[in-house]
Amino acid sequence: MNPFLRYFVKFVMHAKTKQPLLFLATLGLVISSFALLVLQGTMGGLQSKMIERSKAINGQAIISFSNIESDKLDKLYKYLETSSIKYRSELVLELLIRSGDNYAPIIAHGIEPKSALPFLDSAGASIKGIFLGSDLALKIGAGPEDKIRLISPAHVDPFIGNIPKMATLTVSDFVQTSVPEVDSVQGWVPIIRLQALIGERVINTVRILNHYNEKKLQLFLNDNYRNKLKLISWERANATLVWALNLETTMMVFLFSCMCLLVSLSITSGLMLFFDKIKRDLVSFWILGKDEESIYKSLGQFLILITTASVFCGLFLGSLSLFVIDNYGPNIMPAVFVDQKIPVHFDLKMFLISALIPFTISIVFSKFALNAFKKDVRYLDYVSSL
Repeated sequence: MNPFLRYFVKFVMHAKTKQPLLFLATLGLVISSFALLVLQGTMGGLQSKMIERSKAINGQAIISFSNIESDKLDKLYKYLETSSIKYRSELVLELLIRSGDNYAPIIAHGIEPKSALPFLDSAGASIKGIFLGSDLALKIGAGPEDKIRLISPAHVDPFIGNIPKMATLTVSDFVQTSVPEVDSVQGWVPIIRLQALIGERVINTVRILNHYNEKKLQLFLNDNYRNKLKLISWERANATLVWALNLETTMMVFLFSCMCLLVSLSITSGLMLFFDKIKRDLVSFWILGKDEESIYKSLGQFLILITTASVFCGLFLGSLSLFVIDNYGPNIMPAVFVDQKIPVHFDLKMFLISALIPFTISIVFSKFALNAFKKDVRYLDYVSSL
């Protein structure tokens, strides 16, 4: 370490000369980086859990189409299998559901009876009747083993006039995913029942269930199907939700960044008092032959040192807190919440934001204090006054 820089560190830390206001300011900087990291880690955990629950049911993406030849569909299946992409073929229709005198819209997923679904895997069951979202079942007043009707206004039976086609099914069970857009409007039925309802043995959706390379898949679809098949990622299908989550995170980070501004004002005040106390020492170095530029350069290095140390200390404490919450956190959330303990998710981006925002703001205000001190102090005038 530069001897001149080491002098400043000893001056600040020495018992007789230590600067309480400067210590409080650096403590505020530690808290700023700590709070930013913990905020992003916990908010990221809550948001990622919600997204995971939605993707577990809706998949990572869907390939939507209509009127495609079976040989081209087989080619798509072969590519997905070769690329280790798990998928499920579906016939997805927007219908009306009726139970007694109650009607409601429903997005019906026609799937193979032995299809792997999260709620079926846990129950060890298969699709026989219809599985209804819990909120949808409550809305129409349907119970287990009740008879319901699926009505397709877009398909009519020509033999009996313009009357929509309908199919009667038994409610096998309810599905509660804690994802509102799933529980309130969706249901799963054997695909053959929906195909019989519309009178066509077709599918219109291939649902991708695991992670995949979007660019490669999109390139394959463009080269082989032109615009006949449309790839829609979960993020595109839920663009409004993704935008709202990003806005929520941005606003919280912005508010905590404003807190860093207040901390930096304290740093400026502490530094101005600190510079005033060491004014005579700086002049002594100048008299002994140290030029002003070197003196102020060492002061700048000192400011960077204490800022960096404070930020990294905050990041360490934040990481430790998130680790403890993630691995040993108690169940403190109310029973109405899906997650009983606070979920945690953090990545490199969160670390960079938590480090760069406090560091940048602090350096800017520290440089401001140093420049103000440089303009205020004239070494020759100070020596003359002594």
